[in-house]
Amino acid sequence: MFGFRTPDKKTDNTETSRMEKPGTSRFDPLSNKTSHVRKSIGEWENGKGKATQSPTESTEVERTRKKETATKEKNENVRRMSSEIVVISPPKKQSKIAEAKACVTKAKINLNMSRNIKTEIKTGVAEAIDRLYGIVKEMAKEMEKGEEKKPNEKERKRENLEKQKEKEKEQEQDLEKEKEKESVLIKKMEEHAKLIEESNAKIRELNDNLEKYQEKEKQTYANVVTQNKGKSMEKNVMHSVVVTAKDENETGEEVLNRIRKAVNAKDGEIAVERIRKAKDRKVIVGCRTEQDRKQLKERLETVKDHLEVQEIKNKNPLVILRDVFKYNSDDDVLAALRNQNKNIFKNLEEEKMEIIYKRRARNPHANHIVMRVAPQIWQRMVDAERVQVDLQRIRVEDQSPVIQCSTCLGYGHPKRLCKEQVEKCSHCGGPHKKVDCTDWLAGTDPTCCNCKHEKLDRADHNTFSHECPIRKRWDALARSAISYC
Repeated sequence: MFGFRTPDKKTDNTETSRMEKPGTSRFDPLSNKTSHVRKSIGEWENGKGKATQSPTESTEVERTRKKETATKEKNENVRRMSSEIVVISPPKKQSKIAEAKACVTKAKINLNMSRNIKTEIKTGVAEAIDRLYGIVKEMAKEMEKGEEKKPNEKERKRENLEKQKEKEKEQEQDLEKEKEKESVLIKKMEEHAKLIEESNAKIRELNDNLEKYQEKEKQTYANVVTQNKGKSMEKNVMHSVVVTAKDENETGEEVLNRIRKAVNAKDGEIAVERIRKAKDRKVIVGCRTEQDRKQLKERLETVKDHLEVQEIKNKNPLVILRDVFKYNSDDDVLAALRNQNKNIFKNLEEEKMEIIYKRRARNPHANHIVMRVAPQIWQRMVDAERVQVDLQRIRVEDQSPVIQCSTCLGYGHPKRLCKEQVEKCSHCGGPHKKVDCTDWLAGTDPTCCNCKHEKLDRADHNTFSHECPIRKRWDALARSAISYC
């Protein structure tokens, strides 16, 4: 049964005050005996509200009162001490950990003073308070570490200034090194320029001596060769026309039959040098002279309702300038040729010149320039053999118009239009580069893959050799479309 506390007449006001105050207990923790103040509900209901006490009971009540007063004094002393400990706030300079520790002690003391709470609840609350104190301690340590890691603004500014100074020093050192390198390069360039001037002076002396010796002789071997070469090239020049059918349904063979009937070359008045079929139902007819081509066009006009005739304009010849320094631009070279070689460009009908491409030379500071020029300029430059470009006296040679692929080593197309993917060796014709050729490294004789493919008797030469019969054949074919006169 549940019980409740009844007021006792014999108890003084201290007992009631003790019951009203929080934190006090109705049982004395120091004594094992319980007070006789409480009565059961059954007795109270039966009219036994006023208890009759015996002399022995009164003595016991007095004893219990004395004990209660003693325990009150003890509890008041403890409470006073605890209030003194807890109420005192930590100083301002004290850390957060000390403040948390004071709060923990205060909470534990107040928890111990509350006698009505079970021990299990007390232990649970005490463990929670201890854990909170541990968390605060860990957070305080982490904050201290973070503050240690984070430098002050002044330190940051100092570090930034030091870094900037270091960068400026490094930049100054780099500038000094670059200046030193530039000075060294300038010195080397000046020395190189002096060497070039000396070599040019020696070359001039040698050329002057050669010219003196050549003046003594009326006709030199070089002049004879160039004259014969020009005549032979002039003989090989073709004057061609392209004939196509107006009717798209006609084939190339039908166009060829119409040309035969219209020209009627059997009467002997027109000399046709070459005739061949081309793509898109075209037929190319070549004559040896310009007069023969005019007569051919007149004969073909009789069938102009069925055929279209167009002249093929021959290209200008090519020359190559050997070992021209790279500091000369294209405009500089063309201007130097016109201004410094007036004997070549005097009284010309056509002064057309253009730079086609450049080739690498053995000297890394120079290259070979291939130019397309008018026929008269080509003849004079080949005859002169030398031209003046800036401070150089350049050697001039005729350049073949034949195109040879460096991948498959065939003729008629450049490398960029080649369909082969594996590069052939110019020494043995194998599927590798010449640098990796074991025969070339061993010093064995070369084998031309083009001559070998054509099953010629002699193939003991490099594929790029100018003595190759296949190359000569393609060279003659390419030169037939060049106008050398």
